[in-house]
Amino acid sequence: MTNKFRNLVAFTTAFMLLTVTLLAGCGAAAPAPATTPAATESVAATADATEAPSESTTQEDPATAAPPEPITLKIVAPLGATAPNGIHDNAVINALRDKTGITIDWINKDSISDWANYVGVMLASGDLPDAVTFQLTDDKVRGDMFAANAIIPLDDLIAQDGPNITKNGTAMIDLMKAFKSKNGDGKTYFLGVNGGSKEQTFSFSEPYGSWFARWDIYKSIGSPAIKTDEDLLNVMKQMQEKYPTTPDGKKTYGLSGFFAETNQFGTWFPECNVDASMGWMWVNSGPMFFNNNKENYVTPIYGDNSPWLRSLKLYNKANQMGLLDPESLTMKLTQYTDKCTAGRILVSQVTWAGAGSFNTNMNNEGKTDIGYAPINYPYNLGQSIPNLAYAYYPGGWQAYWITTNCKTPERVIQLFNYTFSDEGMTLLYNGIEGTDWDTVDGVKTRKEEVTKNFQTDPDYRLKSGIGLYSNLAAFTGDTKLTDGQVADLGASLDIVKKNLTPFQQTFIKDMGISFPAEPWLKDVKTTDATYYNYISIGDNAELVEIQTKVNNYMDVQTPQMVACKTDAEFDQKWAKFKEGMNAIGYEKLYEASKAALDKARAVYTPESGFVEN
Repeated sequence: MTNKFRNLVAFTTAFMLLTVTLLAGCGAAAPAPATTPAATESVAATADATEAPSESTTQEDPATAAPPEPITLKIVAPLGATAPNGIHDNAVINALRDKTGITIDWINKDSISDWANYVGVMLASGDLPDAVTFQLTDDKVRGDMFAANAIIPLDDLIAQDGPNITKNGTAMIDLMKAFKSKNGDGKTYFLGVNGGSKEQTFSFSEPYGSWFARWDIYKSIGSPAIKTDEDLLNVMKQMQEKYPTTPDGKKTYGLSGFFAETNQFGTWFPECNVDASMGWMWVNSGPMFFNNNKENYVTPIYGDNSPWLRSLKLYNKANQMGLLDPESLTMKLTQYTDKCTAGRILVSQVTWAGAGSFNTNMNNEGKTDIGYAPINYPYNLGQSIPNLAYAYYPGGWQAYWITTNCKTPERVIQLFNYTFSDEGMTLLYNGIEGTDWDTVDGVKTRKEEVTKNFQTDPDYRLKSGIGLYSNLAAFTGDTKLTDGQVADLGASLDIVKKNLTPFQQTFIKDMGISFPAEPWLKDVKTTDATYYNYISIGDNAELVEIQTKVNNYMDVQTPQMVACKTDAEFDQKWAKFKEGMNAIGYEKLYEASKAALDKARAVYTPESGFVEN
């Protein structure tokens, strides 16, 4: 154990004891809802310049040994909205089985709300699978796991069967011990996956942080400049007037949402990427916003300069102007995705909820000038954005834990030991050598037909397995492996430029650029998002109960504020919202979350250092 880690554990344990002392009468962990809206938000892949975390640069243990005896493990994981439950049959999962001797019986829980509800039922019933994904921001579920004695420590298992986990997960393990242990016992209970490094940058094919509009309609109204929220509203109004219905007669809307999603997911979505453009990151403990500045580094959810307040005002104004889909107040992500896939939502914060599928469908129909493309919102292109919060996660974006029902926990560790290896990650991100990619002059190269299949077949990921199980990988696809190439062979700039779709070629020609994300790669500073996943209110029952009330209150009040008919009504509703939040204890929760952030900042310095104030 390093001296740095000893300090981490000691400081964290002392803080947890201090919290219990200050809040007299508070017991052990009590239930509260999951709080991970951003868990479905995709942080896009990166560049040739991306560096692997330093611990991944040594040669890994051979991953080619004969696999152990065959076994089936039941694992809960987020595989995407369309992936089926059960045992899959594709080239990637079959190769993973051949290498490890492990057949995976999947339980796919892609929606955050569905995942949180499932885990609650699972813990209450005692019907536990072998391993389960974990949203690192969810103190409630973590507390429930420990209270139910449903989770096992992993240190001895990793020492025995996880050399690649130890090698490529040093920082992750230290962070898990320090911030996600049981009452500060300094043990490892979670395996963080999809970790990143400070050299990461935006995707070349799709900028992280932008919003996306039906480019064909945006062009048809003259491509007006978008520099303010008012500009965006006017653009949406013109687009909706120009294109009021789809070819099959379905009504279109400038903007939509999925406010029926709970646990801060539906309430977070309106401000998706708005926080980044303002130099902040949403964090679920509270919730509140933070950055890595030395001063002015935290603000409450209802602060005067809150990105959430800005986004709610935008949504409310869109509602007043008849631009907001009225069903957004009552629908969930699945319905939102269906509408976006049909091209009915003219501006969307993301492409993973239907816009990408729409583009694929249009491409397959030969309509190469129709699709969603990034617009100048919420950024002002060409202007420096102080502390622009492009996030990377040194300790992992999410994690897995092994349940006490698992009869062979060493086999789970053996599975992850393989997926933490270069060979394993190459398989997960790229498929089979000789079939999906080749090594040419010492360089791994994705086959052109694979790229074309991804462009033309919206189900190719499910059919091939390529990228479908990347949630098992140690690193994000944009992280360099020991051979100096990024894990995902499709993420490099030369591949992106070489394989632009006809619609992307139309877009870059219209913009006068050489690849789709080029304008968004200027004046960018990365933000170590470790604090996002490791701010913890601990196992304090009173704080967890307040967090539950806050989440539920926001779920109810947010659509009501969006639905206000006038600015005056919104202002009154907002004032009552703040009063209501304080009445259920938000101020106390905010101060506790801020104190947890302060303690985390005292014991862990982001590898990028503090950005300028």
